[in-house]
Amino acid sequence: MSKPRVQRPTPPAPAKVRPRSLVLVNWSDSFDSVQTLAHELGHAYHNVQLAERTAMQRQLPMALAETASIFCETLVVAAGLEWAATDRERLALLDVDLQGATQVVVDIHSRFRFETELCAKRQRTSLSVAELCTAMLDAQDASYGDGLDPDYRHQFMWAVKPHYFTPFYNWPYTYGLLFGIGLYAQYVDNPDRFTARLVERMLLPVILALVTVVLGASVIGEGREDGTILYVVATPLKRSRIIAAAWLATTVIAVCLVLPSALAVTIVPGAVGVRGVASTLLAVVFAAAAYAALAVLFSLSVRHGMLAGILYVLLWEGSIASFAASASRLSIAAYAKVIAASGFDDAPPLNVPAVSEASAVALLAVGTLLLLAGGTRMLRRADL
Repeated sequence: MSKPRVQRPTPPAPAKVRPRSLVLVNWSDSFDSVQTLAHELGHAYHNVQLAERTAMQRQLPMALAETASIFCETLVVAAGLEWAATDRERLALLDVDLQGATQVVVDIHSRFRFETELCAKRQRTSLSVAELCTAMLDAQDASYGDGLDPDYRHQFMWAVKPHYFTPFYNWPYTYGLLFGIGLYAQYVDNPDRFTARLVERMLLPVILALVTVVLGASVIGEGREDGTILYVVATPLKRSRIIAAAWLATTVIAVCLVLPSALAVTIVPGAVGVRGVASTLLAVVFAAAAYAALAVLFSLSVRHGMLAGILYVLLWEGSIASFAASASRLSIAAYAKVIAASGFDDAPPLNVPAVSEASAVALLAVGTLLLLAGGTRMLRRADL
């Protein structure tokens, strides 16, 4: 006699939570509060951008997090100075901003000195309250020098400032401030040149290259690992069609993934013309096509195609080919940089082959076809 079946309840589907960041701040109806809010909104915006990433991709160093927040704060200060109606208002805004910058650079340096001394002494013995206070005053003296009245030193800063209860929680603010305003200063000085540098040094040889080779290597590579590639090659499909399908899927997905970054770099700042946007997008498409073909070839020629692709990007495209003139002739990114630079009026000097935009397009197209032909030949002869 069979046992009666028990109807198990269907587990509820996980609800999709819309990514958001909540900001809690004290408000004093002052520009200082506006800056604090801008700082926290920088974190909030950064967190929203990370929400759709994987768990490993969401892990980031605190110095990068503070760069995002202080960069947003810098943009708000710049806008406030531009919109201020009188010189008196601008002076008041500058006073608040400079006070904050002084605190971030000088006072946080004293905190770093204190923590460094504390860690060194704590390896040998525990410290009393009096010793902690002395170390705090010494750190403030060393950082401020004669710029701070001794009567206004704070010997109990280590006890009342919650930042001290997370080890070395302070220095990333200094890094974020200096790095953020440095980037902003370069952008203000020459927006066209700044954007060209981002495209040619980060977008094409690093971001686009890594995204595309990882995708391309996984299209065939995973099929080799789990054996599903055997079922594909057993069909009447031509090997060239299999390779073309893998290449096209990789190219389209990579372009779609990188396109928002390309538009954010070129369109959002509002300082780059139509030619700069168009040349960047053209470079992204042709470079993605070439990287995809190379990644597919990697996945067929070596067992760990993804690792080979990543090493190629980091060691060749991002290092050797970027500095050696002769090596740049065999670099996908080098020809993509030529295409992108044609749309900028003040692109920085590039270590790329001396070819025209049309020649760079043709060479990338021919190189892509040769790589696809090599992949097809490899698929016919590979031991899957």
